[in-house]
Amino acid sequence: MNKLYAKVLLDHPEGTDANGQMIVLAAGLEWQPVEWLDPWNCEHQETMCASCVDAWNQDYEIVLPEGIEA
Repeated sequence: MNKLYAKVLLDHPEGTDANGQMIVLAAGLEWQPVEWLDPWNCEHQETMCASCVDAWNQDYEIVLPEGIEA
């Protein structure tokens, strides 16, 4: 069986600003694959399923695997 992967736009902080907030340069953003699983097998933080898409979408830009709609 082939594994499915969602894409998540993850950042790599480059430092902090004067207020201590993390700074992310546009060049530090990159799409990373996150394994797409059935809800009963999903860890909900390291992997993604239909029941945790909303939580991931609050913090990250995501692209679901082809043919999957949540």
